Amino acid sequence: MMASKDHNYWRSLDELANTPAFRRWVEDEFPDLWERIATGGNPQTRRQFLKLAGATLALGGLTACRWPKEAIVPATRQPGNRVPGVPVQYATTYELSGAATGVLVTSYDGRPIKIEGNDKHPFSLGKTNHWMQAAVLDLYDPDRSQHILQRTSGTDRYLSRSLDDFRTFAAAHFERLRAVGGAGLCVLSEPSSSPSRLDMKSRFLAAFPQAQWIEYEPISRDNEHNGARLAFGRPYRSHLHLERADVLVALDSDFLMLHPAALKYARDFAARRRPDVANGYDCNRLYVLESNFSVTGSMADRRYAVRSSDIRTALEQIAQAVAARLDVATKLPAPVGDLPLSEAAAEAIAADLVAHRGRCAIIVGPQQPAEVHAEAHLLNDWLGAHGETITFTAEPAAERPDYAAGIKALAEQIRAGGVDTLVILGGNPVYDAPAELGFGRASGQSPDAACAFDKIGTTVRLGLYFDETSRCCDWHLPQAHWLEAWGDGLAWDGTLSVAQPLIEPLYGGLSAIELLAMLTGDKLSSGYEIVRRTFAERFGALESQEERWKQSLHDGVVADTAWPTEKPDVRPVSLPPAKPTSGFEVVFTPDYSVYDGRFANNGWLQEWPDPITKLTWGNAAILSPEDAARLGVERDGDLVAIDMGAGAALNVPAYVLPGHATGSITLPLGYGRFDTGFNAYQLRRSAGLDIAAAGQCRRVEGREELAGTQDHHAIRSKVGDAEIQKRIPVLVREAELHHYREHPDFAEHVVHVPASESLWREKEYTGHKWGMAIDLSACTGCGACVLACQAENNIPVVGPDEVRRGREMHWLRVDRYFRKDTEGAAGGNAQPVAVVHQPMACTHCENAPCEQVCPVAATVHDEDGLNTMVYNRCVGTRYCSNNCPLKVRRFNWFYNHHGPYHPRSIRMGTSPLPGALLKHAELTDIEKMGQNPAVTVRSRGVMEKCTFCVQRITAVKIKARKEGWTSIPDGLITPACAAACPSDAIVFGDLNDPRSRVRQLHEHPRAYPILAELNLRPRTVYLAKIRNAGSGTDEEHGQHGA
Repeated sequence: MMASKDHNYWRSLDELANTPAFRRWVEDEFPDLWERIATGGNPQTRRQFLKLAGATLALGGLTACRWPKEAIVPATRQPGNRVPGVPVQYATTYELSGAATGVLVTSYDGRPIKIEGNDKHPFSLGKTNHWMQAAVLDLYDPDRSQHILQRTSGTDRYLSRSLDDFRTFAAAHFERLRAVGGAGLCVLSEPSSSPSRLDMKSRFLAAFPQAQWIEYEPISRDNEHNGARLAFGRPYRSHLHLERADVLVALDSDFLMLHPAALKYARDFAARRRPDVANGYDCNRLYVLESNFSVTGSMADRRYAVRSSDIRTALEQIAQAVAARLDVATKLPAPVGDLPLSEAAAEAIAADLVAHRGRCAIIVGPQQPAEVHAEAHLLNDWLGAHGETITFTAEPAAERPDYAAGIKALAEQIRAGGVDTLVILGGNPVYDAPAELGFGRASGQSPDAACAFDKIGTTVRLGLYFDETSRCCDWHLPQAHWLEAWGDGLAWDGTLSVAQPLIEPLYGGLSAIELLAMLTGDKLSSGYEIVRRTFAERFGALESQEERWKQSLHDGVVADTAWPTEKPDVRPVSLPPAKPTSGFEVVFTPDYSVYDGRFANNGWLQEWPDPITKLTWGNAAILSPEDAARLGVERDGDLVAIDMGAGAALNVPAYVLPGHATGSITLPLGYGRFDTGFNAYQLRRSAGLDIAAAGQCRRVEGREELAGTQDHHAIRSKVGDAEIQKRIPVLVREAELHHYREHPDFAEHVVHVPASESLWREKEYTGHKWGMAIDLSACTGCGACVLACQAENNIPVVGPDEVRRGREMHWLRVDRYFRKDTEGAAGGNAQPVAVVHQPMACTHCENAPCEQVCPVAATVHDEDGLNTMVYNRCVGTRYCSNNCPLKVRRFNWFYNHHGPYHPRSIRMGTSPLPGALLKHAELTDIEKMGQNPAVTVRSRGVMEKCTFCVQRITAVKIKARKEGWTSIPDGLITPACAAACPSDAIVFGDLNDPRSRVRQLHEHPRAYPILAELNLRPRTVYLAKIRNAGSGTDEEHGQHGA
């Protein structure tokens, strides 16, 4: 694959090499439709799509819904303070992997439709991530478990049972277990920070004193706990204060995306990336050492591609240089083997850290071994980070065994016949437990395959889906979605939040605490009563705490409940030297879309492009270009065989990623379910849950067509690559900090545009003039804005086949550009590839080229200057999309919500040609409930695009007019993308208000319009990206850190 040496920016390796496939793609802006029309598509593919995207049908069909008959908002007794059709927000709590975050949920007439951040919660700060945004789709997922099922003895057939049937069984069965003290009883639970669940656990173990309670999570932070135990003598939880840090070194740590406190960390980090007056025209500096390109790595000022198994050696190189500069004695082992960092790179990082003692931090990712965490604690102590940029609280589950050790012990007991009854609360251990444990009968295996649970007398599973684990159990109970259940949870710092239901359980599901109460015979049976009891035990009698309860329920957070900070002493520790490794390493990582697999049935997340690879609907083995060339991988999707030994081998598609470490293979977890991707858990063993050595990796015959968006909407100039390289730096403007200080208006001078006149008489907008500003220095590329837009605006899912054709419907995309990193390459062996993210949606041009070519005036300006779509006028000529230079318009080729190519439709006859008669399957009432009634559902043949969330603008304008406001306060109207953005990179407001944030940002020296030479006059401007690579010395920093 030969690349032009003149390319400085590129979006993919195919673009860099200008391959024939890429040329064919960009020559056809609207990929060919005839093949689909002629063949009618593949019915089998459509059925597979139904399995996976069934939840997206919840957002299909009509906007009109019945008023659900349920207890929270009864249709027969309308509360006096509620108006039908007027949305209401409630505070509740979202928990992922044992860390809770406060959210606000918008409810229309008793049905939740949209999730926002809770600005009163210390780890939300009013923001959300993409998983929170997609949770509504899970709530209305028709594939959720809807019935209690009991397996008939000796078969794989299940019969539907009632809750009373299960109560009768449980009363007798667990009374027998109570009589023997719970001998042979075991609970396997997913972790939770809920105090109410912890209380129910204590009551359960009190009722069954010989029972065992084991927790398991496939993605864990056990290495952090064990590293703290090595360094301090007991586990402590680290808390970063990025707002205080001038220099950060991230070692295989994606703290901006995958950390439980990522929302807060992204906000704090981004606040120090804006070199403006408030920051003294300074910004922090981030070094990243990692194997795979992460979201955090894309924000690095200097990034080093280092194999994960070599991170410890790299840290020891830095530690030796720091110790020499601080003149401290160190017992850390000397680096051995091939050194991953050059001497110049290690010295540069050490010099920068020492120059900023007390204002720096070294951050280690959870997949690194405990020894790396212990060494980082020691180094942070030398650098004065403890108590400043890093604080500690006691780990609440200090005595808990590692998750891997716990489930391994359970497997051994099952094989020995020591488990008579197993209760499984959530999770999916049959799918994601270490492969050698043989829990078996995972997705794709025969029903006759052996399953470890077959050796257990009775197995009871509480789960959201009837999945791989439930198919191995005797009883399956539907679990209540977190939006249907009472509960509570602790944030990363221990702050208590209360979770309240937004809707009655749609399928009669139980929460974990309700099931535990039933099994123990607790006098309290409802989740509400259990949570109130836990609250009262902590804060006093119910009568004296009633006002505090109400306030906590209203705010979504209980004030002043964070754990006290501690400052533990680092104890001297002697660690064995790192063992040199050779050959390929395999790194197992959580997937940005489906995490550990729990979100595999969520169509929004499956179709959401990965922030780095831009893959959708599946995973791939991620390789460096050097390794790909050595293995003979010529294109993304070529198959490679990964053999881990002991019969663990898979043939998987490869994805070649610039900036990936050589000698390392990254395997995202969570796929291989519902016919998408491959199941990397089949290669995962207890001895190498995070990083493992690959016995062999080789190219094998065959390839798999990946569904990626990286080259979609590419703009190719006929004058050649030289012209492209001139244009991209105009689209994405960036500079080094020292250059920005000397030339603060550099962004204005990247290109000089002569004065231009419009063909039309321009309208002056004297009322409101809505606009947007996007700060590229703050944008991390996390993609939360994309999912927020989809959830707010009823944007459909089209499936992997349509994505491959370039027909994804997202109104907002985040373009990812690779760039030759000449600044970073100057510092030792820094990886000479950098990433730039640029969110791109309709910019609402005042001189909009789309309007000028629409023959039916379907796209016009409104009184505030918004470029609007009149869907009923649109006849689908697509002239507007042809004439849009930003390629931000989306065309509904089919009834994407519900129509001829949707799996739920039934074709009459054999011809799918336009005009064919179609019979539409009815959507259930529950499926209709997730639609946002304030946004029109678009039909086939209609163009759509970003509206600046005009429904939100209109709602506030109506209220202002009714209540006689003289003006609309700045910040009161926030589009979905800006509301979700964790780093606050997107700002919206009225450009006619001189005091508004957006007006001030439009006048900022870093602000520039996109494609100004076309005289578009966009309402959205970008603030140029500032990097701070420097040279690692204070002399070059200037004011850095002052």
